[in-house]
Amino acid sequence: MNPALKWPPLVVLLILTGCARDGYYDDRSQDYTNAQSAAPLTLPQGRDVSRYQPVMPVPEANGSFQAQQDFEVPRPNTTGAGAGAQALVERRGLGGDQWLVVKDSPRTVWRQLNDFSRRQGLEVTQQDAERGTLYTTQGTLSVQSGLGRDVSEVRCEQGGQVAESCLAALESFLGAQGQTATASTFTQRPAAGAANPVRVERRGGDWRMVVDASPRSTWAELDYQLEESFNQPGRQQLVDKNPEAGEFLIEYLPQEGRERGFFGTLFSLGSDESRRLRVALEEAGNQTLVSVVSADDEPLSADQTGEILKRLATLLR
Repeated sequence: MNPALKWPPLVVLLILTGCARDGYYDDRSQDYTNAQSAAPLTLPQGRDVSRYQPVMPVPEANGSFQAQQDFEVPRPNTTGAGAGAQALVERRGLGGDQWLVVKDSPRTVWRQLNDFSRRQGLEVTQQDAERGTLYTTQGTLSVQSGLGRDVSEVRCEQGGQVAESCLAALESFLGAQGQTATASTFTQRPAAGAANPVRVERRGGDWRMVVDASPRSTWAELDYQLEESFNQPGRQQLVDKNPEAGEFLIEYLPQEGRERGFFGTLFSLGSDESRRLRVALEEAGNQTLVSVVSADDEPLSADQTGEILKRLATLLR
């Protein structure tokens, strides 16, 4: 037998040995399935325990969840910074007021504010965890629930005025904290049974968008999102705004006008043109009601009103 013909079978055999389950390509999923929990790390005596926190803390649940039937566990959201990733910390403002919108729960941000004060060497004079306020000799840091699930609003003030340098330092610090977090994103899936803070429903026979936030916060967020998204002439565009009256003037092309083909456009008698609409904010206790009415001669149908409010609601979620 030709010696050259003996080598190919040997090479094939060596390659195939790596395909066995216990070969080079090991099934690591078994390691995680059978993994055992290790005992908590015990710090040496004399260490400041408050300076050490879990890298991936598990939040405490207020109740026990029992599924009534089999269901598919939702996949976690991607937390990596991709091309379409949203910023975890953004700045908002209205008039002379400015604050940060942090895409994490107030409970988590409160811990980060305490960490920030220690790293900056701020002298803390009083803490009010219930109100989310940290008083220091250099200023006041505060956190409260923002517009949306697991969203917080963070302020830094000195003498009742915005402390710009403090706010800028907080923006940088919280942004760095958010990039290293693995379980905190603005688009986390809601908990089972949790109420949606932004929803469209009928109030008094008319469609309204109900926002579980103050008109001030709702205005600032809606203003930011409209500036970012409503910039397409002929389809959706922000025309004007009046902060004092709590109103926006927008142009919007309803979905029926967008779906018409070429011949449908020819015989639509101009109904495919964008509509000029007035969006108004109204305070209702601890909520904000958002309504939309026609700003031209043609009134909106109930379906068109619901469609436009649902489009605006997606900007705030």
